[in-house]
Amino acid sequence: MYRHLVVLLILAASACSEESTPRPNIVIILADDQGWGDVSYNGNSNIATPNIDRIAAQGAKLNHFYVSPVCSPTRAELLTGRYHPRSGVTGTSAGAERMDLDESTLAEVFRPLSW
Repeated sequence: MYRHLVVLLILAASACSEESTPRPNIVIILADDQGWGDVSYNGNSNIATPNIDRIAAQGAKLNHFYVSPVCSPTRAELLTGRYHPRSGVTGTSAGAERMDLDESTLAEVFRPLSW
């Protein structure tokens, strides 16, 4: 049985000096099989998640984030920013986990930026 994949995507603008080019500071935290109640800031007393708790306390908390119930489609959504069937990914095996070759991904979008 597959569990939900929880993806926490945090985008923060980095501070830039007068001498440097402004660059985004992007942190992606991807946790497979983690549910809403699997962090201590949501009341779980069996699991200690101090770093995630600190991120939540400082203002980056996603309370309503919906994903596919299996991992490959959710990962395709993260990579493309599109609903997973549009990328060709509909499952986790037998070829259903393969993304269409003409899809644009985060890596391709960020590649031309001069960081």
